[in-house]
Amino acid sequence: MKILLSFCLSLLLTTELLSQVAIIQDKDGYTNVRKGADVKSEIIYKLVDNEVFFYYEESFDSNVDNANWVYVMIPRNKFSTVTDSENPYYYGYIHRSRLRPLIQLEQVSQSNNHLIFQISKVDTLQKQVDSLIDGFIPYGLEVYLHQSWEVTSLDLSCDSRIFPQPAILTKDLYNVTFNEGEYRSSLHRFKTYKKAGVTFIQQECGDGAGYYQIVWVVQNQRIKQRLVGWIY
Repeated sequence: MKILLSFCLSLLLTTELLSQVAIIQDKDGYTNVRKGADVKSEIIYKLVDNEVFFYYEESFDSNVDNANWVYVMIPRNKFSTVTDSENPYYYGYIHRSRLRPLIQLEQVSQSNNHLIFQISKVDTLQKQVDSLIDGFIPYGLEVYLHQSWEVTSLDLSCDSRIFPQPAILTKDLYNVTFNEGEYRSSLHRFKTYKKAGVTFIQQECGDGAGYYQIVWVVQNQRIKQRLVGWIY
């Protein structure tokens, strides 16, 4: 079973594989997302400070058409969960001057914020694959469910204090790693960025066709957003 960025939705799949992650840079604290690459085009969404989203690298290149506008993809809910076959994203344009790629933020090797996952082999007696697992379309199932690994719990460690996280943040995540036990965000498949009291933890998961990435946005000792998908 192959789960890609759009959860087996073929719409815009090829383009989505080239996407990157960004936040906005706007003195007003928000940026309008427009239906077309034009200031007069309909506003379909408002991005706010520290909200992560996907953008398309080709449209950020000043040598391409509409170079002043960047094509973006924004999840319809802050945790990137999908419960049916509807398209889970908003698609539109923002002005390129308002976009700040995540990789341009300060990257830190040591952080006071860590994620601690508990990983176990999937209990197939409790789970069955149809189009949904536990009510959600899953990420990372390239192999059969009985060969996969699930997240049984997630804790956020802030300044050495432990904050257990709700199950909705992990119940659709599979094969984030292929080893049982504790899995921490200080390992090599994570990158951590900081900006004015906000921590962005970028995580690589799975492998092969089941590969995906997550960006966790942490502020004031809680996870404010979870962006899930492919990041190239």
